[in-house]
Amino acid sequence: MSLSVQTNTAAGLGPKSPGAGPGAGGAPLSPMQASKASSETQVSSEADEKIQRGKEDRAGVQKKTFTKWINSYLEKIGLKVDELNNDLRDGIKLLKLLEILSGDKQAKPDRGSARLVKVNNINKALAYLK
Repeated sequence: MSLSVQTNTAAGLGPKSPGAGPGAGGAPLSPMQASKASSETQVSSEADEKIQRGKEDRAGVQKKTFTKWINSYLEKIGLKVDELNNDLRDGIKLLKLLEILSGDKQAKPDRGSARLVKVNNINKALAYLK
């Protein structure tokens, strides 16, 4: 008669290698472990969403503050910026703002709706800033 001796490790009772827990190597997770993993993923996702909302809020506050700062100068000549991206796009108000801030007479902005005219006005502002 022969007896076989099984060690704790072979029986699955001994120390495990890293990553050899439930769910690793294809072993199914228990319902409790699956719930915990799902909960951790949900918490991580909620944290990511909060961080993203915080970044968006901060960007909105900065945009609003910058718009108010610009308007504090442009109101001196009867101009106003409502939406930064749209109102500064043609370069006309940007050139006027530079003129007010610097005290130097700026090149007369070109008028027109063509993209080339707008780009030319922006280039005039950038050339002054150089």
